[in-house]
Amino acid sequence: MRFFKHGDSLAIVVPEPLRKSSRISENEDYEFFEVEPGVFILLSKARLAEKAKQDVFSQLCSRAFNASNSIQIEKSQAVRETPREEQSKVAIKQAVASKPVAVSSAFEPLRTKGFLVIENEAEAKTLSKSLESEIKAGVVRGVRGFDKRFYVISTAFLQQMSQKMGAAFSGKEPLSAAQLAQSLECDEIACTAVLQVLKEDGDVLEKKRGYFIAVK
Repeated sequence: MRFFKHGDSLAIVVPEPLRKSSRISENEDYEFFEVEPGVFILLSKARLAEKAKQDVFSQLCSRAFNASNSIQIEKSQAVRETPREEQSKVAIKQAVASKPVAVSSAFEPLRTKGFLVIENEAEAKTLSKSLESEIKAGVVRGVRGFDKRFYVISTAFLQQMSQKMGAAFSGKEPLSAAQLAQSLECDEIACTAVLQVLKEDGDVLEKKRGYFIAVK
């Protein structure tokens, strides 16, 4: 495939074998999705609504969203859209935005709350494999606590909570997750997840079971 100058824009040439196999017709309307520079998704408008209902497509868009953190939608042709076409586009946007990192409803708290606690090792392995690229990029952190639970947390949420905990740890007395949660007015499980990661990083020490102090 190649691009060529067409007026003030660039047009794309679709090879004949691809045109036939995809059953592309002249004047057929397509939507152009930019995943990241040099990576695009081209979809027939007639199939947008159908594709939005398919889990596989939702997951594909989800992975693309994670890679670029945003998908910019560009129109391939200046045409007036019907209400049905507009609804189809909205459905696609919602499918992309609704699942930025989770591959199943069990992992939804990671997106909505910023952390996730997994009791099952098999489920933890599934999540680890699904989020391999995000973990390598440092977007998501995960550790196994001494309680044999798996704590998964987004880096953004970790940084946010770490700053809040810094002030709470100003004293010399060790604090528990429950005490921190009360002081910060937040979820105790969230504090536990953050503490487990901070302990792994050496930023806090567990002086006794369940009680931590900050490493100065």
